[in-house]
Amino acid sequence: MGIARYRKAPPHAVKIAEREVLEAAHRVRAAEGAATFGRREYKKALEVHRFGEQLVFALRDAPRSRELSVLDGACGKSHLSFVARLLVLPALGIRARIVGVDEVPQRIATCRKVARALELDGLEFHVGRLADVALPAPLDVAWALHACGPATDQFLARAVAAGARWILCVPCCHRRIDRGFEEAGVPACGRLRSRLSDVLLDAARFLRLEAAGYRVDAVEFAGGDVTPRNLMLRAERTASGRPPADAAARLARLARLFPELS
Repeated sequence: MGIARYRKAPPHAVKIAEREVLEAAHRVRAAEGAATFGRREYKKALEVHRFGEQLVFALRDAPRSRELSVLDGACGKSHLSFVARLLVLPALGIRARIVGVDEVPQRIATCRKVARALELDGLEFHVGRLADVALPAPLDVAWALHACGPATDQFLARAVAAGARWILCVPCCHRRIDRGFEEAGVPACGRLRSRLSDVLLDAARFLRLEAAGYRVDAVEFAGGDVTPRNLMLRAERTASGRPPADAAARLARLARLFPELS
């Protein structure tokens, strides 16, 4: 448990080259019907590559004898899932059924278009709220790359409730905490309180996962030059993490100081 800064991919025999991810990202972009691949798309491809490195590490002991079920929560255009399907999972020898969920119909329409154009099986996409969409049982893996604001918490709650063994989540667009700073003696500085608010929200998410029986790490999955929102919560349901009762007690203490975390 803890936090590690991004330096290089976690050690594993399987390596996913950045060049391969960029090539796959170009294929996905072309399948969307786009004629350009600009700086924004390039940075997104780098994020996906770094996330893919974490998937390789997290799923190193995943079963190969059966198809895994995967949730891509708040999937957007599902660039992560497409690259995972094209590169990461085959490199690991993993077969998977990936279910992408997003509340924006246009995004899901684009995902379905890309899957048809690339003739990819094992991918399905649904419009709706994470809490409402039926998921495969059992759910093996849940991932989310930059689920905005409350979508991160909805994703984590759904993944835990579905019993996912592995959860990888990169939060984005944190909501602002307002209560508790005065009592905790934090200076009345908006910039400091905003940064601390982000950390507290992710700390509460970390503890909720531990309280649900997961071993959790917080890792900077990419460099700050790729994305400023580069903190990943990487969790595995296991008996070797912090005792759930201890995590729940820590969360309760934190919520007493900052009630909005409860």
